[in-house]
Amino acid sequence: MDNVIRLSKFVKNLGIVTTVLFLIIVLVTFVTGNMGVAICFMPFVFLGIALILAYKKQIIVVNEDEIVFSYLVKKTQHIKYNDIRCILMIPLNGRTDVILIDKMYNRLVTLE
Repeated sequence: MDNVIRLSKFVKNLGIVTTVLFLIIVLVTFVTGNMGVAICFMPFVFLGIALILAYKKQIIVVNEDEIVFSYLVKKTQHIKYNDIRCILMIPLNGRTDVILIDKMYNRLVTLE
């Protein structure tokens, strides 16, 4: 039985709204001949697409024998439960960092 932990649906919805809204602005300004304005708003379209891709790809899968961390740009990590020595929970300024430590006391992964 696999449990999947992913980003909030708010991230996906924000990405869709951002992409559509700024794509409309870019197309309207491009059609009216304002190339400079269209170029200035184009990075916001890419930001919306990045948010949608982050929602789709950035997940944590908890299997029976391992944890799989999938990232947007980094390589996917497969960590077996046998490789984890301990879990450190460090509270910092109202948030808690969770760090998985292996048997040689090396950091496997850091979660915020």
